[in-house]
Amino acid sequence: DANALVEIAEQIGDAQKLAEAHLAQAKVNIRTSSYDKAQVACYRALAAAKEGGHPQLEVKCLHSIALLMWYMEEYDEAEAYFKHELNTHADSVDSSLLAQSFHYLGAISWRRGEYDAAEKYYNQALKLRDAQKAIPGKASTLMALGTMYGSKGDYQKSIETHEEVRALA
Repeated sequence: DANALVEIAEQIGDAQKLAEAHLAQAKVNIRTSSYDKAQVACYRALAAAKEGGHPQLEVKCLHSIALLMWYMEEYDEAEAYFKHELNTHADSVDSSLLAQSFHYLGAISWRRGEYDAAEKYYNQALKLRDAQKAIPGKASTLMALGTMYGSKGDYQKSIETHEEVRALA
């Protein structure tokens, strides 16, 4: 139980464990669409990570907040958190988180009809996913990119991109 983990971490006074427990609590709340509770848990996790001097964990917290904003359809907020993560922590971030951030920035740009920006972000995500050899992540990004090309009216590129996905299987 995530709440029990928070209580234990608070009792032992371990900032890292507390941040991790709050993130676990946030995930549970996101799954149940309790976004207000998830937001509180994310911010508490971020505060604990900062207090404990854990930059990697701080980045995970920022990433979780960005994803939460995405789920809440607060796209401007999500974009700001993803960009903050990329601009201030790119050197210390796990490349899978970076790829996911670029993917979501692509999705946000696509929602706005900013196709060139979306394509740029999706391609940055693909570059990272290729380096990681992350086939499921690559397939997801290619699917989004191909669908975005279709929305844009570039049907040939859409077909070619979706064929790339099929070739991964």
